[in-house]
Amino acid sequence: MFDWTGDCACKYGFDDMYDDFEYALRKAIDDGDPFDTGWVGSAKELMSFHLCYDGDRLQIETHAEMDDVDDLISLDCEQGYKLNEKQYKAVRRIWDQNDEWATETNNIRIIELTTYEDILGNLVEMAGEDDNVLSDVFNQLNETINWVLENNYMEEE
Repeated sequence: MFDWTGDCACKYGFDDMYDDFEYALRKAIDDGDPFDTGWVGSAKELMSFHLCYDGDRLQIETHAEMDDVDDLISLDCEQGYKLNEKQYKAVRRIWDQNDEWATETNNIRIIELTTYEDILGNLVEMAGEDDNVLSDVFNQLNETINWVLENNYMEEE
């Protein structure tokens, strides 16, 4: 049985678990009975995970998101990019036309129930995979902004 209630299991990343969540998960692992954590997240990051043990296998699911695209463009502008309104609209239109540029990712892994450290290692590894996917998308956004600026491309009114 998993005896914990709450929304946030960790402060920053999955390797930064709150003590009460870690205790509850360690106890559930030691008991060896089926358990389900439900979806729990991070207090500071747009990421969450779900652990479900059926008595035989443990299913680990992770979910990570990026900020809204408008926030990302604004962040880039704060970092030194100077977009006028027409250029901003051009970047936004290019972004909207690229459906493969997802701002969230999901990951699923099924393993044997072993130790807390092994589960934590899997969570951290999966979060890294999620981060790589989202970093690629953010890099594509930066390349788009650079292209718009270099070519002085503007959205027509």
